[in-house]
Amino acid sequence: MSDPSERSAISQELQDAVSRADWDAVQTIVERNWSALIIADPAVIRDAVAALPDAVVAANPRWISAQNYLSYLPVGDAPRPLRFRDTAPPGLSSALIDVLVELTSRAAAARVAGRLDRAVRWVDEARDALGDATDEAVVEMQYSLPDLHSQWGKVREAAGQSTEAFREYQDAHDLAAVTGNELIYQSSAGSLAWLHTIAGQTAEAEAWLDRVPRGDPPAEAPDWTSKRYGITAHLSRALGHIDRLEYDEAREVLDVYADVAKAPDYWAIILYLRARLARHTGDAWRVLTQIDSAVQSRPPELTANGISAHFVAVARAELYIELEQPARARQALGGQRSTPPSTYYLQLEQAKIDMLTGDLQAVTRIVEPLLTVATSAQRVIAEALVLHSVTQLRGGWEREAGEAFQQALALIESARLYSALTVIRRGDFDALVALVPAGALAGAAGPALDRVRERGSFLPEMDSTVPLSPRERSVLAELVSGASVAEIANRLFVSQNTVKSQLRSVYRKLGVANRAEAEQAVGRLGLLD
Repeated sequence: MSDPSERSAISQELQDAVSRADWDAVQTIVERNWSALIIADPAVIRDAVAALPDAVVAANPRWISAQNYLSYLPVGDAPRPLRFRDTAPPGLSSALIDVLVELTSRAAAARVAGRLDRAVRWVDEARDALGDATDEAVVEMQYSLPDLHSQWGKVREAAGQSTEAFREYQDAHDLAAVTGNELIYQSSAGSLAWLHTIAGQTAEAEAWLDRVPRGDPPAEAPDWTSKRYGITAHLSRALGHIDRLEYDEAREVLDVYADVAKAPDYWAIILYLRARLARHTGDAWRVLTQIDSAVQSRPPELTANGISAHFVAVARAELYIELEQPARARQALGGQRSTPPSTYYLQLEQAKIDMLTGDLQAVTRIVEPLLTVATSAQRVIAEALVLHSVTQLRGGWEREAGEAFQQALALIESARLYSALTVIRRGDFDALVALVPAGALAGAAGPALDRVRERGSFLPEMDSTVPLSPRERSVLAELVSGASVAEIANRLFVSQNTVKSQLRSVYRKLGVANRAEAEQAVGRLGLLD
């Protein structure tokens, strides 16, 4: 229902039904046109639901959840809760629609609170209830199903269940097409585009984006529905720009559409994309501050679990890599628990940190398994191949390095994932390009490499000559020999506090976090030779 006049007519029809106190008509109009009314005039639908008599609400408790949701929407200047909360008493009705709305509302409340295991259980229960329902009951509530599947998809996506989320968004999209639910038709297409984009499946993502209005910045500020329900399409386009090294275009999309207040479900992804741009914009510290502020203002469970925690961890690691602080980058990734495919991206980030510090053996231990298990994620394979090429090159295996790099180029060019070529240093990139036969550069690979040379923001070139003072070198030498802090203090005739202070300085300069990493850095950089 894309015609504004048609939406306006439905809005007027709803107001007339409220004026007549025809509560059966009010319920039918709202249920069949929920999304259209939210787009056309959210205040009207909010007032209509609030006007339902207590007896009607008691008999149809789904309207309690509807009131909670409508009060949560960022519309107008009226006070609203910062997080969606479900306040409906359980088990007031056995009707299928009421059962599904109750379970979905509880799942949504648990999701925004970070209690993802509980949220997934409620979605599973709702799915089972729908599967057990009769065909007649399903047909009767068909206009509500697109919104329910969309909410189930959000829960599964937040929990890292990308395959299951894809199924929910696909169901939401198909049912929205049948029932004329324009809002869910477009928002679910955007969500499907985002899932494909983050996996590096560019062609599939663009096919879904074709079903969503273009994300070009409008002449006037976009309304809240575009920022809230269209956010996944905007995020998909922004990441696509980053992949093509179109940094200014990506930043423009984020500046116009990516409002954390209007799209609270995707706060971590928005900050992750900001972090991806920091190597180009040079504002790593500012984005780190934004991340810390966002984390502190949200429930600990929300920031420590699920896909949001993963995006925050990778964003912080990216920023610390840009600031040449590998120890802090490692700490940012520490303690993350995940399952594929989320774990692949965490492992790639760890490999980039190891590449930054020159630990090629650690890079190899990560990327070689990824090349065999992450075949469905083109982004992972592309970046792993590029990193693998560098380990082969530095190990003296030039032929193998050239072959791996050409495989990476073919994949990167087909999906336009040019950013995958920037996960290494510029010097390594140039050395690998030199291994590519001239004939192989005659096609599309040549222009692609030119684009990367011109626009790419590469992995920083950390200086391998660490400026340690004579006393710091002495402390480091004792540490590597196996001495304790007390033993080092006795041997150098200083206090233990002095030794601890000097060790903190050494760790900071080496970009390490403990004795074991310091010992590895000494061997890798030849500091005490």
